[in-house]
Amino acid sequence: MVTDRPVRNLLARTLTIITGAALFVGAFVVSVVFFAVILAVAVVIGSYLLWKTRHLRKQMRQQYAERDAIEGTVISSEELR
Repeated sequence: MVTDRPVRNLLARTLTIITGAALFVGAFVVSVVFFAVILAVAVVIGSYLLWKTRHLRKQMRQQYAERDAIEGTVISSEELR
């Protein structure tokens, strides 16, 4: 029975290493999937917000252009000559 103990000890160590490696790989895969889902949701929400605010952004650009034209702001360097 003395020779049986080292074999069990080696088997326990091997199973521990295999189980630990499997848990590590599984946790890594879950974290990558979680990150991908969060990134996809962020892209969808960002795209939706950009799409819904496109008219507002266009109006703001026009207002700034009109204000600059009324105030006489020089935008092009050719007008300085």
